[in-house]
Amino acid sequence: MNESGCALPQHLKALHPVLNVGVYVYACVPVTTDLAALEPLATFREAEGITIIVPEEVAKRARITILYRAAWITLQAHTDLQAVGYTPLPRLLPAPALAAT
Repeated sequence: MNESGCALPQHLKALHPVLNVGVYVYACVPVTTDLAALEPLATFREAEGITIIVPEEVAKRARITILYRAAWITLQAHTDLQAVGYTPLPRLLPAPALAAT
């Protein structure tokens, strides 16, 4: 274990959750939807369409059916990524693989 990994209990104690303002929703839209107008926080391409995460008011304004309402909580961690269990994707993929960061 590297030196930073030994400090994991201290890093866990230093985690700081931050509640972002607003309500965010999951919704599914057709693949032909103009996502630029919705400015989604995240998108997931799925067989039935594109699942998006947007502020609730954006979904309501666009008359998109809301699947799930949620809060957006950011967990701030000022630490070495290896100390909190981050493994760079290229280490997990066989060579040659796609570049990842």
